[in-house]
Amino acid sequence: MAEHVAGSKSLHHVHLLDESVSKDLLCRIMFEEEDCPGELQGVVAKIGSDCSGLPLAIHVIGGLLSKVERSRDVWERVSTDVKVSIVESDKHGDKSLEEEAEDYLKALVERNLLLVRQKKSNGKPMSYSIHDLLRDLYIRKTNEEKFLNVKNCMRRASVQSSHGMEDVRASPQLMSLARSFICTGKEIISPIFSIFKLVRVLDVMEMLFEEFPKDMLQLVNLRYIAFSCTSGVPIGISRLWNLQTLISRQEMMHSVPDEIWEMSELRHLWLVTLIEIGKGYKIRFVHKKLQMIYFVRITPSLIRNGFFEIIPNIRSLGIYYLDSPDVEVDLSHLHKLKNLKCFSVLTKDGSCFLNKLRFPCSIRKLVIIDCVVFRSFLTTLCALTNLEVLKIAYCVFERDGEAEEEEWEATEGDEFHSLEFLCLQSLNIVCWRDDETNFPKLRVLHVFRCNELVEIPCGIGDIPTLQEIGIRECGASVVASALQIQKVQREEYDNYDLKVIIED
Repeated sequence: MAEHVAGSKSLHHVHLLDESVSKDLLCRIMFEEEDCPGELQGVVAKIGSDCSGLPLAIHVIGGLLSKVERSRDVWERVSTDVKVSIVESDKHGDKSLEEEAEDYLKALVERNLLLVRQKKSNGKPMSYSIHDLLRDLYIRKTNEEKFLNVKNCMRRASVQSSHGMEDVRASPQLMSLARSFICTGKEIISPIFSIFKLVRVLDVMEMLFEEFPKDMLQLVNLRYIAFSCTSGVPIGISRLWNLQTLISRQEMMHSVPDEIWEMSELRHLWLVTLIEIGKGYKIRFVHKKLQMIYFVRITPSLIRNGFFEIIPNIRSLGIYYLDSPDVEVDLSHLHKLKNLKCFSVLTKDGSCFLNKLRFPCSIRKLVIIDCVVFRSFLTTLCALTNLEVLKIAYCVFERDGEAEEEEWEATEGDEFHSLEFLCLQSLNIVCWRDDETNFPKLRVLHVFRCNELVEIPCGIGDIPTLQEIGIRECGASVVASALQIQKVQREEYDNYDLKVIIED
């Protein structure tokens, strides 16, 4: 085509790189402005040569090497077969399935095929959307390839109303081939789940069942199920022995059958009800695949069964402390735990459940609700050097042993080393005494419904990374202090990047 348009003499012919240029390009990718260490010169030259002068291959292998240990032995293993290393560079490695999925979504966003609609408090995407034109294209292509049909499905079905459900009922033979079924309609049609004999993904969260449909328990190929049922998780759920994700939302509190701990493939367990272990029940094996559990009620039997020892790879965990005896909850060995939510019930004696917790240093996001917070606990949080997000809501602040004090004041030298997002909601604090030295990396500060708080410390405005202060349903003095911080930053430091958002 290029020859036809411009003629062969006007074409630019791309040549392969020679060995010297290949080596230089690989060094720039790997070391940027630094020089290549002497002990790695030979192996870098060999790897560059084995890329056969292809810049793309050099970039791929450079990206691979940047993720491994910078040592001669490791790099020599890569150099033994560069082609195999390039091919295998896209495989799972030690990443979990969830991490791999995040990488794929990130790649789609970078190509503008997906748009980030909402972000989490740590800055990561929460939800995505697509442009209308792309949506039409995707639907047309999925219909052509029989990947998804929003009316009469082959492999994957999605319906939005009772009319769509009637279409499903009218096509039992086609539905018998379905691998996934998603219904966003709230109308409940008579049970049809026995049709989906091969289904692996079943999402009927928007339907509210009074009783769990028994024919769902026949879908032994299920990997993912999301449902709402007032009677809770049914006895017999372990028949779904392939299940990896169980999401249940119901309006009444029910216990979870102990048999759920016989389901060895579980990765995500998200239930509105509290997860307990029955008296006398013994968990038989370690759940190495479990990544997320919400919510576990802390009980003596839970501790005796060594529950936290059988979930060594948990990444997200919600725990609920109600009326258990004075027991220590040791989570320090859960080295992969990143997200932790702690719920409690405020007691008249002011007992502090948080002081009975032992945290792992891996925590990045911590949510604390309905707890008593002592000053000493703030010092404990400062020791969590990877903590990026902290939300404290409906809690009572007390000085150790002195209930009359209602203030947040970090001990001298306390520093939230990595904290980027701080949310204080519905707290009893009156005085807050901190400055930029306590939150050196804070980006976002939200203060919601802290009606007794006098003001936001003026020193917070001196945090160099601060981008946003959000105020909602607080006193006039808190609003005034936030606006004053913004005014000082603009007038004295020419800082117009700090946003102050006031909501009624």
